[in-house]
Amino acid sequence: NLREIMEEALERTLAEMQMEQGVAYRAIYTAEDGQSEGHLEIITHRGMSPEFIEKAARLPIRGSLIEVAANRGEPLIWETSTYPIPEIRQIILEGGAKYAVTIPLTVQDRLVGALVLGSLGLRSIEKEELSLLAAIGQQVGVAVENARLYEQAQKTAILEERSRLARELHDSVTQS
Repeated sequence: NLREIMEEALERTLAEMQMEQGVAYRAIYTAEDGQSEGHLEIITHRGMSPEFIEKAARLPIRGSLIEVAANRGEPLIWETSTYPIPEIRQIILEGGAKYAVTIPLTVQDRLVGALVLGSLGLRSIEKEELSLLAAIGQQVGVAVENARLYEQAQKTAILEERSRLARELHDSVTQS
């Protein structure tokens, strides 16, 4: 279950990093290749205001800090006062976050989602912690991709069963 995977990943990563706020996004593309235009959709969150959730529920991938982190292939640390979308930046600042870390969730260099962690206090993030976050991003990325493939397989099975039933109904009506 994608929601369960993302909730667990977000909770554990927030606890490990001793951070108070977080959002888990999944990437959705207009075509299955993962190269076309896409957007980010919130799956779960912790400590975020309803205003933030409303404004940031669906964001374009292009031009986002998540895209920057994915292109760099590593987590991105940023000050909340530099967030590129002014109305969301204001909501983040009102929520008290001082800085954030964006962790791209990738599979074979394809962005499948992201974890964004926010901190109400200031502290340095060590190089080892960044390496840990990068590893978390890769592991959770694989889990997210597996959940997507499982969901896709279930939909395919349902469609095949419907098709089989339709053929049987058609054949039985024809025989009658």
